[in-house]
Amino acid sequence: MAEHGAYLDPIDAKPLGSKAKGAALFWIAIGVVGLLAAFIFSFATEGSVFSKHMQFAYLAGFAFVLSIVLGALIFLILTHLFRAGWAVVVRRPVEAIANAMPLMLILFLPLVGLVLSGSGELYPWAVSAHHWEDQLEAGGGHAAASDVKIVTVADTVEDSHGEVAAGDHGEHYYPPEMMIAKRPYLNPIFFVIRWVVFFLLWIMAAKFYWRNSTKQDDGGDHTLTNKMEGWAPINTLVFALTITFASFDLLMSLDPVWFSTMFGVYYFTGAFLGAVCLTIIVIMIAKKLGVLISVNKEHMHDLGKLLFAFVFFWGYIAFSQYMLIWYGNLPEETAWYEIHGWTQVPDKVSGWSYVGLILLAGQLLIPFAGLLSRHVKRNMAVLFCWAVFLMVIHYVDVWWIIMPMFDSHNVTLGVMEIGCAVGMFGLLLGVTLLNFAKHSPVPVKDPRLHDSLGFHNI
Repeated sequence: MAEHGAYLDPIDAKPLGSKAKGAALFWIAIGVVGLLAAFIFSFATEGSVFSKHMQFAYLAGFAFVLSIVLGALIFLILTHLFRAGWAVVVRRPVEAIANAMPLMLILFLPLVGLVLSGSGELYPWAVSAHHWEDQLEAGGGHAAASDVKIVTVADTVEDSHGEVAAGDHGEHYYPPEMMIAKRPYLNPIFFVIRWVVFFLLWIMAAKFYWRNSTKQDDGGDHTLTNKMEGWAPINTLVFALTITFASFDLLMSLDPVWFSTMFGVYYFTGAFLGAVCLTIIVIMIAKKLGVLISVNKEHMHDLGKLLFAFVFFWGYIAFSQYMLIWYGNLPEETAWYEIHGWTQVPDKVSGWSYVGLILLAGQLLIPFAGLLSRHVKRNMAVLFCWAVFLMVIHYVDVWWIIMPMFDSHNVTLGVMEIGCAVGMFGLLLGVTLLNFAKHSPVPVKDPRLHDSLGFHNI
C-alpha cells in the first residue's frame, strides 16, 4: 500500500556521474585481472590458454553471469507486466544490469569459436557429422540408445593392465545413431543461428526498456509507461522460450544423451535469484555512494521476499526434476545424476556428492530458515549479506552442473574456475555501475513513482 506525502529526495533526481565511475573502473579492473589470471594459469599448467579445463571453467563463469543478466531482464519485464508500483524506485539498478546484455554477447564469442572449431572438447556434438558416421560404420551400422555408457575420468579407457588411462577428462561414449538423429538440431551452424536470434531478442528487449525509461526522465511522457507495459506480455513469452532453449544449448547439451524438460525452469529460477541478489548489491553500493536515498526498508523487504520465494522455488524445481528422473529410472537420464554424484550407489559417490549436499543446504535449507523472519528482510545490512551468500551459492550451482562433465570424480575448483567467475562478475558489475551512473538513480517521471515512494508493507 502507499502513503500520501512521500517525496523524492533531490539527490536521487541527478545522475551519479563520476561518483560511480571510480567504483565501476575498480570492478572492471578486477574482472580483467581475474580473466587474465585464469588464461595465464591455463597456459602455464596445460600448455594452452584455452585448454579443455579452461573451456569448462569459462563456460561456468559465462553461464553464471548470463543468468544474472537474463534474470534482471525478466524481473524488469514482470514489473511492467504486473504494473508493480512498489518496484519503481529499485527499477533503475535492474535496468542497468539488463542493459549489460551487449557485454554478454562479447563474452559469448569465444564459445562460438570453440563450437565452430569442431574440436568437440566442450560440446561432443560439435564434431563433424563424419565422425559419428564413421563410428556407426565401424560398429557394424548399429548402435542403440540402450547401449549408452557414460565414461568419465576415473573409469575411462583401460589399458592392458586394467589401469585407467590418464588425461581423458570428461570423455563419454555416445551412441552414433543417437548423435546422428540429433544432428539436425545439435550442429554448429544451427547453434550459432539460434544464439544470434537469442541475443538479438534479448538486446532489443533490454534496450527497449532502458531507452524508454530514461527518455521518460527527460520529457515525462506517460505514454511511454503504457508502451512498456503493452509489450510486456509478448516479451514474457519470448523470454520464456529463449531462456529455455538457451539453457538446453549452453548446459544440457554438454551431455547430448541426457534430457530434462524442467531444465529451462531450473536455470530460470537460479537466474532470477541471482538478479535479485545483484540488485540488492548494487543498491547497497549506490547507498554507500550517497544515492538511492529513496529506497528504504519497505522496498528492501519486498526484495527479501523475492529472495525467500525463489530460494523455495529453486528447491521445489530441483526436487521435482530429480524425483521424476529417479522414478522413471531410465539409464540415459539417471546417468547424469550419477556423474554429478547425486546417487546412493557406493562406487559412484564422489567429491561432487558433497557439493550436491552443500547446494541442498546452502541454496535451500539455510537461506529458507535465515530469510523466514520479517526482521531479517527489513535489515539492509543483513539482507546484503544474504544476497552475497546466495550469489556465491548460485555460482556453485552452475559450476556443479558443468564441471562434472569435465571430471566426474574430482572436484575441480582452482585458479581457472575462480578467475573466470570473479573476472566475468567483475566486468558485469563494472558495466552495470557505468550504466547506472549515466542517468538519475530513480525513474523520476514515472507515473507510479509516488506510489513507490510511499510504499508500506502491511
